Order: sequence, then C-alpha cells, then structure tokens
Amino acid sequence: MGARFALVGAWLVMAGTLLAAPLFDEAVSVLTLTDGTILQDAQIKGYLTKVVMVKYRGGARTVPYGLFPDEYQAALTARRPAPVKPAAAASKKAPAVNQGADRRYGCSFSVVTVTDAAITVEIHNESGQVAAIYPEMFVARTYSGELLPGAKWVGLNSQGSVSVILKRQQLIAPGDVATLQLMVVPKPHESPIGTLRWKD
Repeated sequence: MGARFALVGAWLVMAGTLLAAPLFDEAVSVLTLTDGTILQDAQIKGYLTKVVMVKYRGGARTVPYGLFPDEYQAALTARRPAPVKPAAAASKKAPAVNQGADRRYGCSFSVVTVTDAAITVEIHNESGQVAAIYPEMFVARTYSGELLPGAKWVGLNSQGSVSVILKRQQLIAPGDVATLQLMVVPKPHESPIGTLRWKD
C-alpha cells in the first residue's frame, strides 16, 4: 500500500513539473526581450493593463506586453487584465492629482488607479536626461487630511496583493513613461486617498 502511495505521489510531482509554465509559474534562466534587454532568472509576478511586473536576478521591473517574445504573447494575452471601464471608474471618487501641471525632476505624473495596497502612477520623463525617481518624492493626502509619505515601489499580483518590492531608485529614460506602484505608510484606514503630489 505504501509503495502505491509513493508511486502516485511521484507521478503527481512529475505531472506538476510538466504542467508548470516557464516564466509564468517558474523562472526562466534567460529572457531576451524584443528590444534586446536580457533578464536572467526571470519570472512574472503581476499583471497590469499595460505592463507586466517581472522579477529577475538583478531586481524587478515593469515590462510592456509588446516587448515579450512571440512565444509568450498568447499566454500573456490570456492573463492580461481588462482595462477599467470608464463607467466603473466614475462611480468612485477619483483622486485629485496633478495631470502634468506640476513638473519636478524633469518629470510629470498621473495616477492610474488607487487600491488599498498601492497607488499606480505613470511617470513621464519630459527632460533630456535620465531621471532617478524615489518613493519618498511623493506624498498622499487622505480626504480626512492625513499625510501619507511614499515608502516603497512594489509590484502587485493578479489578486491586488504586494508580490514584490522593487529597488528604491527607479531610472526613467529621457522621453519614456514608467508605470510604477507606490506604497504609502501607514496605509489609510479611516479615509481613502484623495490626492497625490510631489513632496515639498
């Protein structure tokens, strides 16, 4: 009887290994993006509507869907979340944030979404040089007036939970747009976030 259970257990382990999808369920040793970027020991950790959060040997970063090789495109399309419909977004009180009016460090930003876990921000580098952006450069204010400083750049999984913490310094090339998820501390409990701005 014990041998039968051992045989079934070995078969299940082997089947699980065969069913694991490289890059999606386990790391691939080398991922070469279509722009030539090479990420070693890369594994997907989260999905947004425009980019994918990838953890690799050197850290973690967001990668636009179009930069993945063709062999991954069908699986990525199946996992890509649908964009938020305008009607659904209008039902919540939208954060009053700058939409490019306030430029600092050669960059402007706009808020994409606000969840309990993080604020998704698109940062536009409008300067002619690389911009180094840190979470401490931002501060959120709740509707009750509480100030919440930016603490970490994070990546969220498909359930909206933090799955990876990114490097504190995020570099944005001249003319590029980076989509990042900002965690503030402490998390707002009694009142939702109303505004996000550059820290004075």
